[in-house]
Amino acid sequence: MERRRAPRGITRRPAWTRRPRSSRWRGWRSRPTVNDPNTYFTPLRMSRPFSPGAGGGGGGGSPVTPTLLHSQVGAADASNNIVTSSVSPVSNKVVYIGVVHAFGATPGDNVLAASGCGLTWERVGEVVELGAGNRRKLGVFRALGTATPGAITITGCDSFQEYMVAVVQWNNASTAGTNGSDATGTPVENAGSGNLSLTIPGTPGANDATFSFFMCEDGVTLTPDADWASLYFNDAGTDMGFTVDWDAGKEQNPTCGISAGGSAGIGFIVKAA
Repeated sequence: MERRRAPRGITRRPAWTRRPRSSRWRGWRSRPTVNDPNTYFTPLRMSRPFSPGAGGGGGGGSPVTPTLLHSQVGAADASNNIVTSSVSPVSNKVVYIGVVHAFGATPGDNVLAASGCGLTWERVGEVVELGAGNRRKLGVFRALGTATPGAITITGCDSFQEYMVAVVQWNNASTAGTNGSDATGTPVENAGSGNLSLTIPGTPGANDATFSFFMCEDGVTLTPDADWASLYFNDAGTDMGFTVDWDAGKEQNPTCGISAGGSAGIGFIVKAA
């Protein structure tokens, strides 16, 4: 059999570069180049684009889930402080404090602040309900870092007035940013009288969740949104009621049923890693 030769001016590829005729592998292709003794190869083609798990609630990772670490009801001390018993956050997990505190006839310009457990607590939101008589303020703080067990102190209160505190830690929340900033979506605040709704801004990712805090005056019926899971609920306080809830389904319009009196709420998205 006569041996075929490559046309003049074209270098025949070495045998090891040739694709067998029976091969169906399309990822590795080669072809000769004119007047060039070398051959080159096109890169291996992937059947679908690579898509790593994205931060901020993207397709990768696990859904965020909350754990109630601590709750407490009491009265502020003579120094206008709320001091909890010992709390044990896990290091490098995002933690939130929700606090409701009753003041005298007016909360004035007092600004709540939190410290403790070796963490830096930053304010997420603060809102005053619109009821008459003793007024109540709802505040939310966030933190993330190396934690140590200990008390949490909230300052800027009114001495001997009632408070309710709930401390919630989130698993699988984003640890980017500072003190839980990347895990915390844009908060919304609202205050009114009776039933209260929130419209939580932003677009939740696949593994995100929505998180809300509602409070009411004392002596009224407090009914959390039926589609949300309750982390803390107490409507039997001397001066207030308080509910902390979350929704894995990422509903952004929670409504809290409040039979009468002043009410306030804060809500936001908790973003996954």
